[in-house]
Parts: sequence; structure tokens; C-alpha cells
Amino acid sequence: MNKMLRNIIIMVVVIAVAVGAIILMPLLTKEEAPEPTATPEKLVYSNYKIDDVKEVTVQNETETFTLHKVDDKWSIKGKDDIALDQNKAAGIVQSAAYVTAGQKVAEDMVNAADFGLDKPQATISATFSDGVEHVYYVGDKTPDGSNYYMTMKGNDEIFTVWMNYGLNGLKTVNELRQLTQLSIAMEDITQVDVTNREGSYSIKEVGEDERISIFAWEVVAPYQRPVETEAFQTFLTEVTSVKVSGVVEGEVTDLAKYGMDKPWGKVTLTTRDGKIETLNLGNDVDESNVSVMFEGEDTVYKMAKSALSFMETTPWELSDKMLSLIAVANVDQVLIKLPNGEATLDIDHVTRLDDDGKEKKDGNGKPIQDHVYSLDGVKLSDEDITDGDKEYKSPQEQAVWYYQVLIGLRIHSVLDDPDFVGEKVAASIKYAIKNRDGEHNVVFYEYNADFYAVKINDEDNYYLVSTRDLEEAEAKLALLREGKLERGY
Repeated sequence: MNKMLRNIIIMVVVIAVAVGAIILMPLLTKEEAPEPTATPEKLVYSNYKIDDVKEVTVQNETETFTLHKVDDKWSIKGKDDIALDQNKAAGIVQSAAYVTAGQKVAEDMVNAADFGLDKPQATISATFSDGVEHVYYVGDKTPDGSNYYMTMKGNDEIFTVWMNYGLNGLKTVNELRQLTQLSIAMEDITQVDVTNREGSYSIKEVGEDERISIFAWEVVAPYQRPVETEAFQTFLTEVTSVKVSGVVEGEVTDLAKYGMDKPWGKVTLTTRDGKIETLNLGNDVDESNVSVMFEGEDTVYKMAKSALSFMETTPWELSDKMLSLIAVANVDQVLIKLPNGEATLDIDHVTRLDDDGKEKKDGNGKPIQDHVYSLDGVKLSDEDITDGDKEYKSPQEQAVWYYQVLIGLRIHSVLDDPDFVGEKVAASIKYAIKNRDGEHNVVFYEYNADFYAVKINDEDNYYLVSTRDLEEAEAKLALLREGKLERGY
């Protein structure tokens, strides 16, 4: 027991010594903390506010210009009609008013050539409201490329300044110009006219009172077709999103230099209040950019080619491919003449009434109507049909389906045959438009074994429609007469 107790005592002593050493060691070796050093004073070579500046003159290898204020905006003296980017102009003025150095590198100009100051890249002269003038000279970049060397008239010291001080002295008027952009909002546009290397086309908004299809836009040249809504919205978004990225040249007189005497591309936007903006596209600036001009301006800008993919869009790509997608609410009668028979489909529009005999209206305040069909003067039944083991929906519902068959006839393409003239009529569909004197006429001319050449409302062009589609429409008309038409969509 005594031996065990002795070992425990020795262990406790060893641990106590070790802990003491850990605690005392830092105290024994502690040195006094160094006194905090004072922050070096900022080297200020000019300490004016931007509002104290009367004018700033920039002279570099490209040009010389003077900034001054006109109507509280910075402007180019002698060229006050040039609209400037006020932020960029103010940046130059600010860097001339308040100049601080990163560090002083020389007390005199003995070795000015070592800093590019024997032949400065730029001279910036600032005149202040108190009559003082400061003149700065911009030399080379510092070896690390993050600063410029500068000196000041009347002070032989050479010092480094932040990159922007130097860059502002190298600016040109073109770089200060305000970049014109298309300013028309997408929701205000009522017409878009496009010219590209393939030709020209126009798309126009259709007023609600003029609209017979479900579409709000239509191609009006070189042919007339409703415009597919989603495709057109994507197209219009791309058009209104384009931005110029810089100025190539201002006050241009030689339009041919940039291909602007005969632009290969043009986009014109028109608003409902008559505002018009036109963007002209000319020669390439480089591999990535093309030159552009806004109608009525004399400045050539550059724009990324990647932003102009919409210029390759054709009117056919935007067009709805249904032959005559006319809303049934706008039709009173359809006269159908097919290769092997005729039919007349009358449509009465009956307004729904509530229990008090008042018109029921939809969320837009328009009367809710039911469309009642008659075939060849006979009102179709609204009773379902049972034929043996086979059941069919009511002839009224079948007529709804058949109307969808007619307006769902698809166009294969625009007929690219300028010499073709339709002579032999194979079929026709005539829609009498509700509450209007007008009609919508679709005439099928014989063309070849696979297609009819179809003309709509005496337009100049023809469309190709499959002969098989019209045969199916005729077969379904026969089924409607029998009360055996089934829904096909």
C-alpha cells in the first residue's frame, strides 16, 4: 500500500510541474506588443467637388474635346447636340476634380521617360469655379497593369493613380455618346415590318372589332395569315430586347461605308399612338458584331450578331397553319361545296338567360351564347343516337365537331409557282361573317394529284392543301348527315 501511495504522489507532482510550465512559459517569454503604426496620409493632389468644375478638356492621341454643362447636363462644347451618357461624362469630370494617388514614385521629372510622361498619352485640363486650373498628364500603365502614372502641371512629382483616372483621359466622344436603344414597349406595338435578305413582310395587330379568328395578330404582307400567338410573342420579345453595345462612328456622312445606303436588314416598330422606330442593319463590324443605325440619326452603333437571330425568321414560321381558323361565334353560315356534294351549315347564336330572364355574361362582361346548328335548313337534334349496340353523340354535338374539321384543314405550304393561275374549281367553303356584310371565301383549284391550290378572299397568292384532307372532310360530312360522326380530336 505504501509503495502504491508513493507512486500516486509522484504522478501528481509531475502533472503539477507540467501544468505550471505551460502556464508560466508564455509569461516568461512574453514581449511587448508593437505600438500601432499610423495610417499613411492619403496623397491628395486635387480636392474639388464635381459641382465646382466649370469645364474639363481631354486631349489624347484620338481627339480633343471639352465637357461643360448645358441645362444642367454635361455636353461637348461646340457639339451640344450630341446626347451624352451622363454617367460616363460625369466620371471624367469627377476624376479631374478629386485626384488621389496610390503612391509617389518620383520627386521630379528627371526620369519622366521611364514612366511614359515625356510624351503623355493624354492631357486633362480642369477649370474650377474659383478660377483655378489643374492640368494632369497621363503616362504609362504600371507594370502590374492596375494603375497609371500621372503628374501635374506645377508639381514635378510623379505618382500612381487608379486605373480609371488613366482610362478617362483616353476616352473619345464616341465612347461618351448615349447609346440609343429601341424604346417602344412590347405591349404598345401594333405593327412590325421586317426586311431581311429573303424579302419583306408585315405583321399587324387585328382590332377586336375586326377579328374573326382567335388570333390577335396577322401577317398582312406578302400574304394574309393569322399569326400563331406563342411563336409571335417569342419573336417580339427577341426584337424588343436587342441592345447596341457601343458606338462605331458618330456624325456619319458616308453611309455606304457601313452598308447603310442599302441596309440588308430593317425592323420597324409602330405603336397605337403612331410612334415609329426603325433599326437598320448594315455591314459587319467584326466577327461578332454588325453595324446598326436608327432611322433619323447619324450615329453608327455596333450590335452583337447573336442578338439578331430573329432576322432569319420568315413570316411562314410565324403563321398559323390552319386554313381558316375562324371562331364559330363570328359565323352565321357555312356554304360547303365539295367535289361530290354540297351542304349548308347554319349557325344560330342563342344568348343564355338566368332565372330572371337576364343575359348571362362571362368574366369580360360579354353575353354567353350557345351555338345551334342546322344542316340544309333542318335544325339538328340535341338527342344522342343509339344504333343497335353503337351509341353516338347528338347531331348538334356532331355538328360542332364537323365545324372543327372545316376550320382545321391544314395548309401544307405557300405555293411557290408564280405562273400558276387557278382555273378549274374543285371545291369551296364560304363563311358568312356574323353582324357583317363580309364573307370569308376559300376556293380549292385543281393543281396536282396530291394538292389543291387554295386561294383565300382573292389574295394574290395560293396555298397548298392536301387532296386527302379534303376527301376526309367530305367523308365526315356524309357521316354527319347519317348522325354517325365521331369526335376526331
